[in-house]
Amino acid sequence: MELICTVVDRGIQHLDVCYYSLRYGFMRENIYKSKTLVSLKLFNLELKKPEFVASLPCLKIMHLGRVCRGEDGPLVVEKLISGCPALEYLKLIRPFDISSQKVLLFLRVSSQTLKSLGLYYAFNKGDTDFSVEIDAPRLKYMIVKESQSDNIVSKTYDNRPVESREALP
Repeated sequence: MELICTVVDRGIQHLDVCYYSLRYGFMRENIYKSKTLVSLKLFNLELKKPEFVASLPCLKIMHLGRVCRGEDGPLVVEKLISGCPALEYLKLIRPFDISSQKVLLFLRVSSQTLKSLGLYYAFNKGDTDFSVEIDAPRLKYMIVKESQSDNIVSKTYDNRPVESREALP
């Protein structure tokens, strides 16, 4: 992970990291403060809740897959999204480890610039699930996979709901 910290500190614009292991790898906190990242794709890396405000002013594309464990997972993702004032494309692929959760997890996606949102969930495990509230007035495209559309609430400032549709396999 030291190499990732180094390239982020040196001003990399595109970062795509997939950690292949049975255990999660831990992403360092400098990822939350990059002034140059335009594209960030993380899979199987655990993001911890930062003790400061995330600031990724240039980030336009973010893909997050299996990046959070525990009940504070949605808060970590929310903080990351809120720190991206230029975010246009967001893809969440099973972002939370919901298999061990006993409470309903709730994710709020709020972005003034978001144009495209993809939500790809794991199948429900027991009574555990999570719901999503979307507040993105510029949202044009949304893909929902695996019959999770009942758990999504969409809002816009003029009260027109954003159409969600099931993705093709």
